[in-house]
Amino acid sequence: MNLKIKRIISVLVLTIISFFGYSQTEKIETAKRKIGSKKNLVKSKQFIFELLDENRSLPTDTFKFYLDKVENLINPNSEEQLLWKDYYTVYLNKVGDMDEALKIGDSLIDVGTKSNYSFSIMHGVKINRASTLIRMGKYNESIAQCFDIIKEAEFKKDTIAFIKSYTILSWAFIDQGKYNESLKWLVKGIELSAKSEYKRSLPPLYSNLATSYNNLSENDSAIKYVEKAIKSSVELQNLTSYANALNIRADIFLNLKNVAAAEEDLKEALDVRKRIGDELYIISDLAQLSTFYSLINEHQKGIDAATQGISIANKSGNLSKLIFLYSALAENYYKAKMKDDAINTLYTLITLKDSMYKKNSDDALAAMESKYQLQKKENIIIKQEINLIQTRYALIAVSIFLVLASILTYVLYNSYRQRQKRKLELALAKEQALARESVLRAEEKERKRIAADLHDNLGSYAAAITANVRHLKEDDFNDKSQLTAQLEDNAQNMVIKLSDTIWVLKNEHLPLTKLADRFKSWMIKMMQNYPEVKYHYYEEIDVDKDFAPGDILNIFLILKECVTNSLKHSNCTDIYISFKSSSHMEIVVEDNGNGFNSKTEHSGNGLSNIKLRAKEAGWIVNWKSIEPNGTRVELLSTTTN
Repeated sequence: MNLKIKRIISVLVLTIISFFGYSQTEKIETAKRKIGSKKNLVKSKQFIFELLDENRSLPTDTFKFYLDKVENLINPNSEEQLLWKDYYTVYLNKVGDMDEALKIGDSLIDVGTKSNYSFSIMHGVKINRASTLIRMGKYNESIAQCFDIIKEAEFKKDTIAFIKSYTILSWAFIDQGKYNESLKWLVKGIELSAKSEYKRSLPPLYSNLATSYNNLSENDSAIKYVEKAIKSSVELQNLTSYANALNIRADIFLNLKNVAAAEEDLKEALDVRKRIGDELYIISDLAQLSTFYSLINEHQKGIDAATQGISIANKSGNLSKLIFLYSALAENYYKAKMKDDAINTLYTLITLKDSMYKKNSDDALAAMESKYQLQKKENIIIKQEINLIQTRYALIAVSIFLVLASILTYVLYNSYRQRQKRKLELALAKEQALARESVLRAEEKERKRIAADLHDNLGSYAAAITANVRHLKEDDFNDKSQLTAQLEDNAQNMVIKLSDTIWVLKNEHLPLTKLADRFKSWMIKMMQNYPEVKYHYYEEIDVDKDFAPGDILNIFLILKECVTNSLKHSNCTDIYISFKSSSHMEIVVEDNGNGFNSKTEHSGNGLSNIKLRAKEAGWIVNWKSIEPNGTRVELLSTTTN
């Protein structure tokens, strides 16, 4: 679908919105007419609940108005009252009161376990509770709730429960940056949504698919599914899903360098969202708009959008959205050359990420996955037990002997099952303990390393700048031009170090291609200062590989050190850079300068730092002298592809 057709669809949706008033749809107006046609409010109760079911397109104040209107019409201690309270938790989420929404959701589940309410009502309550937990940044609890619904749906064979659970699971994994895990559940949801009676579930499934593919840089798939999301949202008159899809498409447009189309989609989405009044989504949209403005160098607009979002997010204490907003704010401060604000924002971001790691550690997620798999096996065993009991009763009339044989078989089988279950629990407990210990060690090591880098690099430059300023204030200091140059150089170095640190902190994993692109950009800027030196860049990456951010930063700093040494000390006229990755990985920096003396030049601090960084990253570094002149530095990965 070309851009012109996409614009026509967007204009059509906005025309529908404008015609029916304040962010309302034809479905909503039809429901209102039905309510108004019934003079007896008791008879209009059914139509009010139909209207409340359109909450994803209702403005918050309208939604609350009809909640209040129907409250006195329902019978106490009935399914209608439970359904009303569940809709009330939706309202609380819209206004950002997630703590109260979670409290009510917990009480509804407690009531439901003690009463004989229908499964469809109770699974809706649990789905809303899982959604509330994601809004609060409690991803592991939300995932556990979804697995509980899936377990029940397996007995009830309830397709809607499966689809909604898979959608919420994908949302939780997307918010944590686990896009491949999200795709696994989305594919299952799409397969179940093939029938027309389940088409209401399609917009969020398509939107989440587009988001996952976009973050995995699979642009064709991302475009395909975001257009499906927009089309299905328009057909179903679902304004929340429509705004979500616009935001996703804006991000894809930005990747495709279509800035004007991206900005138009972002503004349109935020306008629709403000009319609906869902606070969590307004925060997300403001964060995305701030990131967009940082990319097109309209930094003050980006700072204003992020600041507005942070003000809203602080009221609800949404940790994941605060991380997103502070990342966007730091990027805008940095690009606007507001260095102090950028540094302070970065420290806040590190603190928030530490809190997120404590709340959502990988070992806790693995434990819940294991629990789900174990529960699934238990469900199969219970079904087998039911079949055995039914068979046993059928055989009573045929033969007492066969009944006794069946009982004996069951006892032996149950004993065997218990032994196998104990073995499995012991093995799982041991595996989880080892995984938990490994994750904690890795996280602690990475935090200490990043903190040390910030302290050593930024701290030393800050101290140098302080000393420069102190000397400038001294009246008897003559060579102030030299001090000014030193002050400028120290400030520039601090900005470069901060940029490198922000680059790695924004990513959980970085591929070799990202390192190559980052280094190429740095080389282009660096070589502008050395017009007399030619540089030659080669890249042959057949097999890409992901690395931890700390490892990538170490390799990046090694390469910068090698190139800087060549430019400053070798008197070279040519520098050669190559990146290769196939069965193994190799990065080479080579010059045609003075060469080096292997007996005397391996003892310097610079070369020692290079060796230490290479060792930390799991790479080997070799220096070779080239005949008749020149130096070759080789970085070799100790792992193979």
